Amino acid sequence: MKKKKLTFELDNNPNSKDEFIAFLNSLAAKDIAKLMAVIKKTEKFGFETAIHMKWATEIEENLFELKPKVDHNIQRGIYVQTIDSRYVIKTPK
Repeated sequence: MKKKKLTFELDNNPNSKDEFIAFLNSLAAKDIAKLMAVIKKTEKFGFETAIHMKWATEIEENLFELKPKVDHNIQRGIYVQTIDSRYVIKTPK
């Protein structure tokens, strides 16, 4: 049976989109590309693979950190919380 692809979304906070864009704008272009690649790969392959490949870490039950690696350095990542069957991006402050 084929795994269902994950779909990440921003939380319901009215400022979430602006906060996520501000976070992305604080990163170098290369870091944005790596972060977006990690998001897409995790959506496609799931958290089990993301953890195995070291794209993500499980912080606690239902909370993961996606951690892009740029030039041998792990960059500041984003958090994804599973809420029911949703995968909600929590922008770092």
